[in-house]
Amino acid sequence: MGVVPILRRRALTTVLAAILGVGVLSGGTTPALLEDGGATTAVQRPDAPGSPAGDRGADGEPAVGATDHPTGRPAKAEVTWSPPSAEAVLRAQRARAGLTAAQIPASASGQLVTVPGAAGPPRAAGRVVTVRVEVEAGLPANGSAFADHVMTILNDPRGWGRDGSVVFARTDGAADVGVVLASATLTDALCAPLRTLGRVSCASDGLAVLNVERWSAGAEPFLAAGGTVPAYREYLVNHEVGHLLGHTHVTCPGPGQPAPVMLQQSLDLGGCQPAGWPFP
Repeated sequence: MGVVPILRRRALTTVLAAILGVGVLSGGTTPALLEDGGATTAVQRPDAPGSPAGDRGADGEPAVGATDHPTGRPAKAEVTWSPPSAEAVLRAQRARAGLTAAQIPASASGQLVTVPGAAGPPRAAGRVVTVRVEVEAGLPANGSAFADHVMTILNDPRGWGRDGSVVFARTDGAADVGVVLASATLTDALCAPLRTLGRVSCASDGLAVLNVERWSAGAEPFLAAGGTVPAYREYLVNHEVGHLLGHTHVTCPGPGQPAPVMLQQSLDLGGCQPAGWPFP
């Protein structure tokens, strides 16, 4: 066999260096060729960025921007996510319902304050029912948030307007119905001669009176059957406003079935499953 001339061998080595230097070395490495029995090896310059020496300043400390990332670019900080605590979820639910504290007084000022603001009906329907929202002064409540939540429930696609017969518009003036958030003491006064006993809510004289204690914590029969406090709030609005629309109480159609919204779910579900909507 013949001997490869030295110039041809050097040319071949240069080609191999070019090939090995593409897609093989990164992070500031510089290809260098060591001829050792014909083998070609890529090495890193000591002063190359990303090398131990190249990432050190004059005093031997890591230079500004030095990184252990293999590409030589600053590594992205890892972001971890943890679910919110149960208390944080409850706070968010209370805030959405217009409550500003977990502690609810049995009595407040006894004076109702109309929540200012108006909004037209969100869609066409056979009848537009106007709603005025009022909150007893002295309750730990955000009237605007409470009003928004009430109107969201009333105009939900699962609500009384599902069949197109009715839609609700908010006003702070004269209205077809009123939705009131009241302490237990004021609830008893507004609901008389109905006996609410500081515990339940009512519909009376054009008002859907929501007992703030139940609005805050729900009702034990509803919760014991698997319901949640947010679902109870949906039930409470739809049930009491349902009375003002002319609907009366009904019974459970059968064990395990969704409870009709006009069933008195605050007292006994009769074997039905908790449900807060006229058309679930």
